[in-house]
Formats: sequence, structure tokens, C-alpha cells
Amino acid sequence: VGTPIAAVTVNCTDEAPFLTLADGHYDFILPAAEDYTITPAKNTSHANGVNIFDIYLIQQHILAVQPLDSPYKIIAADVDHNEVVNIADIFRMQQVILNIVDTFPNNTAWRFVPFDHVFPNPSFPFASSFPEDLFFPNLLDDFVDQDFVAIKTGDVTLNADPTLIAQSPIPNLQWLMSDQAAE
Repeated sequence: VGTPIAAVTVNCTDEAPFLTLADGHYDFILPAAEDYTITPAKNTSHANGVNIFDIYLIQQHILAVQPLDSPYKIIAADVDHNEVVNIADIFRMQQVILNIVDTFPNNTAWRFVPFDHVFPNPSFPFASSFPEDLFFPNLLDDFVDQDFVAIKTGDVTLNADPTLIAQSPIPNLQWLMSDQAAE
């Protein structure tokens, strides 16, 4: 946790997107008293961090031999984004590992969940919807360190390389939001 991730596109309502640098930070100067939604996105190198050991661990999870130990790993294991971890996910991972396809269907290479989100049922994070953005209604104050946990799709061993910019785990981006008061 705490590894910054470069080359994440950060979208903010009605603002030009911001691309994070190696330190994972971004900032926006925003007019006060408006609503804003912050949404990170990264969809490069689906194969980064995905290997046979990930498949083995997901298989152990499916068979209930050794369940995955975090909601983030379970989200990562759902490579086809249907809120079920099953053999179809393993099949999709094999296709990416073997370079038969270069993307996961219906999913992005990375997903982002606000750092402070609490999963009601951590062993089944899909039991209720979880946010993948941050919403700030009527923004009046500066917001610093609005972190996200970055989830590399398919990587349950957490070995994706977060320094790869053209390709590119986990953990959080560090966010800096500032409002701009009218003078």
C-alpha cells in the first residue's frame, strides 16, 4: 500500500483530464461552491502482473480451498467484470498470458476504489455496489490526500509493476484538490 502509480488519467467534472506523474499526485484548481466528481482511469497493459500463479490462486478461491484474503484481490480476480469469480475469468487470463488477446472483455486493466471505502462484506465485495470515483457536493474547502486503491485486473499476487508508464498496482494514488476562492 502506498505505491504511487504513474500515467493514471484523472478526470474531474468539466475540467481537462490530468495525467499523474511518477509520484502519483494530481491537483486541480477548482471554483468553489460547485459539485465535482473525480474519476481515475488507466487501461494499458492488461498483462502487467498477470501470471500462472494468479490463475492458481484464483482456482483455489473458486474451489474454496484457499479464499482470496482481500476484497481488492477478489475484484482483481473478476477479470470479465460480471461480479462473479469463476472459470471464465481463468480462461480470459490464460488468453491474455498467451497473447491470444491483449485486453480483458468488459473490463479495464485497472480499477480504482476510494481508499476509505469500507466493504460491508469483504469476502464478497460485489454484495453491494462500491464506488469507483469520489463525489464532492458543493465543494467549499481544500481536499488533500483523497486516495484511491488501484486494483490491477487479474493480478492477485500484487506483482504488477507500478513504474511502467506505457504498460503499467495496487495501492493508492495520492490526490490533492484545491479550490480557488474568488477575490
